[in-house]
Amino acid sequence: IKKISLIWQVLIAIAVAVPLGLYCAPDWLVRLFNTFTLFFSQLISFIVPLLVLSLIIPAIVETKEGAGRMLIYTLFIAYVSTITIAFISYFCGNAIFPYFISPVESDVSSISEVSYPAYVKIGFPPFMDVMSALLLSFIIGLCCLKVKAPVVTDFFLEFRGIIMMTISKAIIPLLPFYVFGNFLNMSKTGEITAIAENFVLVILFIAVLSVLWILVQYSIAGIIARRNPFEMLKTMLPAFVMAFASASSAATLPVSLAQGHKMKVKDNVVDFVIPMCANIHLSGASL
Repeated sequence: IKKISLIWQVLIAIAVAVPLGLYCAPDWLVRLFNTFTLFFSQLISFIVPLLVLSLIIPAIVETKEGAGRMLIYTLFIAYVSTITIAFISYFCGNAIFPYFISPVESDVSSISEVSYPAYVKIGFPPFMDVMSALLLSFIIGLCCLKVKAPVVTDFFLEFRGIIMMTISKAIIPLLPFYVFGNFLNMSKTGEITAIAENFVLVILFIAVLSVLWILVQYSIAGIIARRNPFEMLKTMLPAFVMAFASASSAATLPVSLAQGHKMKVKDNVVDFVIPMCANIHLSGASL
């Protein structure tokens, strides 16, 4: 039997979780998955700074003399893109939203006051936040280039292999269950119904604008790289679905990396740009 692709696993998880939560999910099942999603979200938060360190430092070393230039270009493009979509969102929202959103309090009475707490809460905070990991990666990576530190370089090359094995063997296979648990809880509490009744037009607007902005970005990239943008979009589709399903750049990061390595782009570029832009390219947050 051919293995089901990640994108279909996520879509099946959503398709099963929503009706199950709305109509027949027992409380114990919701609490069980809430226990898992709480643990898994903490695991992701714990692993992401380590992922940033393990990818960006070797990528800088492998890029060699061009690392500083690539950092500046990436920062510039990311912030120009973020600021541009922020202004587009603002003006489009002002022009369109008044026609279908009235200035009254939304009815969210369908949201249940009953919560479904996790059975067990295990706290394991990350060693550092992601921005600190980014800064430390730049410092160590650029200094390794300057002083030629083979021991430190070899350590992070081996560390990259360990973290990537953790991602491929533990994180990515569990992502559909994480999505399932989130949608099961939202359906059981009525949050899904409230969103559908009160905010569906806003969500559709954001989705359409997101797709249009992605098409613009990939068209520009396709022209520069002389690649078919639709082939690149097809490759990255699982990451887009995961982003919409989880609304979390941290949860989407492992998928983005896995798909990015299938794009016929240099590995050091993928390992440098994707973890960095997951934290500074805030188009989704702006929307």
